[in-house]
Amino acid sequence: MKKVIKLTESDLKKIIEKVISEQTFGYEYPPIEQQMKKVKPDAGGKYCFSPQMAQRLKRESGLAHLVYKVKQGDVLSKLIQKNGGLANSIHSIEYGNDLCPEIKKGIIKTGNVIVFNTSPDTSTNM
Repeated sequence: MKKVIKLTESDLKKIIEKVISEQTFGYEYPPIEQQMKKVKPDAGGKYCFSPQMAQRLKRESGLAHLVYKVKQGDVLSKLIQKNGGLANSIHSIEYGNDLCPEIKKGIIKTGNVIVFNTSPDTSTNM
């Protein structure tokens, strides 16, 4: 016996948005703005990239960016390796996270939100 489920337009929209936001194909992630709705800085933390930089990254590399909240114990070199390896050099991270100049010294603050370029070719960022 088939069961009929009634959904409102709002329910359907939420389901579609959730499915789209959970899909990743290769190096594609949801747009940075969409990821920012789910990944927010802790109290006292901040986004390490400006809205202007988010738009620039979107133009340069499309959907090849992962928004990440820094957790206690995270080390930049390990995050680079985990989230892109060679494609994610320190220079690429410095470029994308324009509001946190301490990243140039290898310092990341717990609770801040950073962006990683996950594309295999970061030559457009140099």
